[in-house]
Amino acid sequence: MSDSDEALYARWIAGDLRAFDALHARYERPLFGFVRAHVRDQTEAEDVLHETFMAVLRERRRDIRPFFSSKAGGLGLGLPIAIKIVRLHGGELALGDHEPHGLQVTVKLPTEGPPS
Repeated sequence: MSDSDEALYARWIAGDLRAFDALHARYERPLFGFVRAHVRDQTEAEDVLHETFMAVLRERRRDIRPFFSSKAGGLGLGLPIAIKIVRLHGGELALGDHEPHGLQVTVKLPTEGPPS
């Protein structure tokens, strides 16, 4: 029996790169199919997928995951949804510390709209 996505994610956040490898193996083909349908060029699609997985690895410690909230009664969907919306519109969302405590969120969106 294989681990659930949630269990693999928890292991990966804890530093187990084998868990990331398992997630990569599980989702590489379906994600490639999705990217390939939108990009059309196989080499470019492979590059996009590779860069996506590398970005996920770089962001590992940010602990942005659906259904996790530090707030009582929070659903943990706000930030993952915001990130998805910003990226779908060709933008960037960056997180930083806001002193003395809190979170600073910076959103950059292109003026010409989402990529076609």
